[in-house]
Amino acid sequence: MNTFLLLKVKEAILANPDHFDMSFWACGTTACICGWTAKLAGEYGKLRQMLDYPDDLTENYPAELGARLLKIDVWQAEQLFLSGWPRHFLEKYTDAQGDRVKRAQVVAEVIDDFIAHNGEWR
Repeated sequence: MNTFLLLKVKEAILANPDHFDMSFWACGTTACICGWTAKLAGEYGKLRQMLDYPDDLTENYPAELGARLLKIDVWQAEQLFLSGWPRHFLEKYTDAQGDRVKRAQVVAEVIDDFIAHNGEWR
């Protein structure tokens, strides 16, 4: 697992809560965990191309790109990027509706937990 990059993603989300939303891979101004991963790894353009023209690339699923960048498998990436989080994190995230700072803090907890459990929430 590329822990260094994942911690950078966490820092970026905490520093930019207004530019974070788990409902967007990457819309140009707002992104989810995968979007921030691609942005910080210098592959945001590839993610945008993937979303706009998915049939033009061999890697056409955003979770595949994020998985490769974070050195985790696609299943782990889907859990992290698509809210396959443990129930208590999902509840905290939902309860923080409308409060981007609180949501960013929840995501920071999710990332820390993901790292602590080596991506194994099964």
